[in-house]
Amino acid sequence: MDAIKKKMQMLKLDKENALDRAEQAESDKKAAEDRSKQLEDDLVALQKKLKGTEDELDKYSETDTQIDQPDIDLCVCRNLTFFII
Repeated sequence: MDAIKKKMQMLKLDKENALDRAEQAESDKKAAEDRSKQLEDDLVALQKKLKGTEDELDKYSETDTQIDQPDIDLCVCRNLTFFII
């Protein structure tokens, strides 16, 4: 009889330990999912910021090109040359 009681106690303890491990695994899974969601949100925000920065770079690159290569019209008037920018 004692052997059966000990076996029952061991099985009960094994069950409790398994339940504890299952709860811990669920908790770890939830934490990992939350972290993954946060990282995905951060990625989307950084992609938006990168797009804005690239658009701004394109805008300033176009402006820089216009400054580097200005249109120059020459007017000749009575043997004088004027540069109109």
